Amino acid sequence: MDAWLGALPGGLDARQIPAATLARRHPAPKLCGRAARAEGTAPLCYADLVMTVDHATAPAIDSEVLDALQERMERIIAGDSPNAGRFCGYCYARLDLEEQRCPVCGRSTLDVTPVARIPRDALRVYNAHRRKMRLWVNLFAYLGILLAVLLFIVMIVFLPNPWVWFSVPVLFFGSWYLANLLGGGLGAYLGGRQGVPLRAARWRELLERRAAGENLDT
Repeated sequence: MDAWLGALPGGLDARQIPAATLARRHPAPKLCGRAARAEGTAPLCYADLVMTVDHATAPAIDSEVLDALQERMERIIAGDSPNAGRFCGYCYARLDLEEQRCPVCGRSTLDVTPVARIPRDALRVYNAHRRKMRLWVNLFAYLGILLAVLLFIVMIVFLPNPWVWFSVPVLFFGSWYLANLLGGGLGAYLGGRQGVPLRAARWRELLERRAAGENLDT
């Protein structure tokens, strides 16, 4: 990548040339990235290269930020991780003491002041997704167990001895297998389909409240 940037004639600095002009005159290997998605166009390869050279200074898309932080926020909600320290003032990702730019959303601590705790209203955004996931996963897991029990009853009624004894391992293994198959598969899929837009809507509401100067519950 550095060799490609240094190949410009006249000793020009690639960072001083508009991205569209440079991409047209000096095509680079095609890479997909946030710049292309934000523009809604085909991948603008130079923008990806500049983001890499400049250490990804452009802010990330909120949907990517929410996905990246979901598991971390769930640990804080469950009490497995402390809600104390130094956090990004925009997305509430945890920051090291020396970090000057959020590694998740890309915003500088000079532009957005870090906070010492994550507001409970922000945690509720992620908990909405978590609750939807738990609802659908548990629902389909119990459905899998129910199907295994029904199969167990059918085997007891219709299988002759000694084949009827196979109903016992079918009950235990079938309950485990169907619960994981339906809960972890179909349940997780439906939970994500409902949880992601719900989380995004709650996040937009929180941003609006924060922009209006409301003091979020900490």
